This record gives sequence, C-alpha cells and structure tokens, in this order.
Amino acid sequence: MLVCEGSMKIFPFDQPLCTFSMESISYEKSDLKYVWKEDNFVLIKSPNLKTSNAYLERNRTYECASTGSWRGNYSCLQVELIFSRDRTFYFATIFIPGLILVTSSFITFFLEWDAVPARTIIGVTTMLNYFTTSNSFRRTLPDVANLTAMNVWDGVCMCFVFASFIEFVIVNCTGRRNVKSNISSNAGSCSISKV
Repeated sequence: MLVCEGSMKIFPFDQPLCTFSMESISYEKSDLKYVWKEDNFVLIKSPNLKTSNAYLERNRTYECASTGSWRGNYSCLQVELIFSRDRTFYFATIFIPGLILVTSSFITFFLEWDAVPARTIIGVTTMLNYFTTSNSFRRTLPDVANLTAMNVWDGVCMCFVFASFIEFVIVNCTGRRNVKSNISSNAGSCSISKV
C-alpha cells in the first residue's frame, strides 16, 4: 500500500510526489540484480485507487543511488510518481462559491440602516451557507494538524462575512441613537407649521 498526501500546507496548489523503492533483502547485488525491463515505462493507475483529486502526470524509474549498508550491497530500484491536481475543480467548488458568498454578504452595505430583517437574513444566511459549503468539502479531505492554504482561505472569507455582519450591528446602533437624539431634541417644539 502506498500512501502519499502531498504538501497539505499549500493544498490544493501542491504537486504530490510519491517515491518508493524495491530492494532485495536476502541476496546481495553480486547474486541478484534488479533492472527495469524497459526504460521509461508508463504506470497506469488503477480505477480503484482513491486520490484527493490528484492525477498521475508522469513517473520516473531509476536504480537507487547507493544501497551499500553494514549488511552488504543489495540491488534496489526506485519509482517516483508525480501527480498534479485539477485546480479547476477547487476553483469551481471552493473559491468561486466562497467569493460569491462573501460578495453577497456585502449587499447589506447598500440597504437602509433600518432594514433590520433584510440585513439579518442576508448576514445569517451567507454565514450559514459558507459554513455548510466549507464543511461539506472538508469531509473529503484528510485530517491534518497544521495550517493549510484552505484554512487560510476559509478564515479570510469568514472574517469578511462576519465583518459585514458587525457593520450591520454598528450602523443599526448608530442609526437608532441618532433617531432617539432627534426625537428628544424636538420634544419641546411644535411640529405644526403655518400655511
């Protein structure tokens, strides 16, 4: 079984490189020598192989550089599998929908300050939509402990969506305060005008 996840720090912009070698452990190089049957043969990926949207781009085969050890000198062959990721998939399922949801949250900037139901619905809906979209995609990825490019993208998008929601709260509070001060300053004056 071969496990190769690539660099999750820059996922999905990484280019996974998987290297594995085959070495004789019973017979030394003088008794048994591994050689590739033909140069630059092509490996075909099994359809049952599950990858995180990584496609085998090319492979390199060669003999191991030096396999001499305290046990002796053994024959060794090495294979490098170079994968590439379909970035279009990630742009279509993560980046563009995230961008649309963030810009949708900015619609509240153009609404009247006292349009509380509309502003609330847009703010909460975009936030929940972003969480749902992001989490459904995250289930397909392997768990990693360190920060990845996808985490940074999610964090920045959530900050923008949350900032638009905070802007709504600040504008609403400021608008209410101004209305209350206008009502209290006009309380002693007569609002009837001469015709």
